[in-house]
This record gives sequence, structure tokens and C-alpha cells, in this order.
Amino acid sequence: MNIVFMCNSDFAIPSLDILYKQQYNIVGLLTKKNSKFNTKNSFYRIIKKYCDDKNINFITYEYLNFNYSLINQLKHLRPDIFIVISFEILPSIIFQIPKKGSINLHPSLLPKYRGAAPINWAIINGEKNTGLTTFFINNKIDQGDIISQINIEISKYDNYSTLYEKLKYLGANLIVKSINKIYHDNFKGIQQSFCKKNDINFIAPKIFPKDCWINWNSNCKNIIHFINGLSMYPGARTIFENTIMKIFKADYNIVKHYIKPGTINTDYKNFIKIASLDGYINIVELQISGRKKMNIKNFIIGYYKNR
Repeated sequence: MNIVFMCNSDFAIPSLDILYKQQYNIVGLLTKKNSKFNTKNSFYRIIKKYCDDKNINFITYEYLNFNYSLINQLKHLRPDIFIVISFEILPSIIFQIPKKGSINLHPSLLPKYRGAAPINWAIINGEKNTGLTTFFINNKIDQGDIISQINIEISKYDNYSTLYEKLKYLGANLIVKSINKIYHDNFKGIQQSFCKKNDINFIAPKIFPKDCWINWNSNCKNIIHFINGLSMYPGARTIFENTIMKIFKADYNIVKHYIKPGTINTDYKNFIKIASLDGYINIVELQISGRKKMNIKNFIIGYYKNR
């Protein structure tokens, strides 16, 4: 089959790599054009070099809607299938081009956690398991017929970054499995089940800076889930001595106290702990504005050395 691969982040690279190594016919790769103002876009440089080295047709775009030049370019490739990973919402005029459809790799067990940030929200909500789903793209976001799924345990040591890496590599094998299913013309996807509109476990909206503030009036376990779900990016945050502190790693002690949640306590040598509703959050790794990320002891030594 003629495959056009569409991606805008490194989450897609293992899937692209396995398809190339197993000699699938990749007739083109589509990614967003690098802006001259975006000098930090390392993914664009990495994926362009990959395509140049492997002699893969490298295609860029600035916008998708009403981009008839791009549409004609894609049609000219005579694609049998589009593989879409970490990309934008495809207009129907594009996702309907391939003979066998367009498929997306989504890092959740759909229909749970539809949306832009499924890995973050699965951890924030304290899920024990998550996974990956491939599905046929249709006009409804993340609601197309399911092709394949794989389940993975979320360990107590996982944060967003570690789970992202695990799912990134598991996704490559799921893509191959899904393509092999689609190769047979009689394959039909499984319709997704209905979701309750207000069920938090079924939505995974994009996370903005305003969503990253820790609620110290919550219990320890929920706060740790929140910190892990935002680590290492974008980072759970609080105010520390009139500046923003991002907390990337922490543990906790459940203990009865009468201290106002959010109160900061330190011995100026070994620990900084913050009161929650039912105990204390012990900071392990952090970053404050204008400084690099560091462990708690190095931070205390540097921050309090003149006090």
C-alpha cells in the first residue's frame, strides 16, 4: 500500500522508523512548515534529516483548510492510507483521499480520554491503566471506528514524561498491526461506545498554564497525581516567596495537622514541605523562575546560603 505519514512531534518517530525498516511503501511525509521565527523547533530538523537520509518525499504545509495545492499534491501520490500521529485535525476533504482511509494513533484507551492531552489527564485522574488506540478518522474528534488497542499499566513511578516514552514505542508495533488488518479489504473497525458528556474520564482537553496551579486544599494523593501528570512538561506550579515554583517530583506523608493548606515549611538544610488537606507534600525536584531544574538539597544549598 502507498502510505502518507503525517506527524508534528517526536511521538511519531518510532512508528515511522518501524515502517521504514520493515520496507513499507512510504510515498510521503507531511509536517508543518518550520517558521523562521521558531528557531527552537528541533523536531522539524530531526524529521527533515530523517526523510533526507532515507530518501522519503518530505512535504510541508502552513495550513490545511482550503489548501488546494496541498490537496492536489496528496492526491497525486495515489495514497492507499494516511497514518496520522500527533497532528492537527484533518479536514474531511483530506482524510477522505486515501482508498482505505486515514488512521490515527491516540495515546489512550478510547473512548476514554478523547482530546489533546490524554497522557496528562490519565495520570492526573489517578488511573491505574491506560493504553493506545488506532482508529479510522471521521468528522468527530477521536470518535472513529477502532482498529486496534493495547493496554499498559501506569506505575506509581510514572509521570507524563516516562509514560509518554513508553507509549511512543509501543505505538510503533500497534501501527504495524493496524496496517496489516486494513490490508484486507473485508476489515471493519469497531464502533466506539457512547460517553457521558460530563464524565471527566472521557475528556482530555488541552492544558494551559492557568490549569497548572496546585490546589493545596486537596489531599496528598490527588496532589501527587497532579504533579506527576504535568511532569516534566508543562510543570505543576505554586508560589514560593513571591516567585513561581514548578514542582516536577515529590512524595508525601499523610498526617493530621492544623496548618493552613499551602503553608511552606523548611529546615533550610534538607527539606521543603508544603501542607495539604491531609498531610505534607515533600518536594524532591523543582525549578523556580530564572533558575535551572534541580533536586531539593542543591536548591536549598544555593537558595539559602546567604541566610
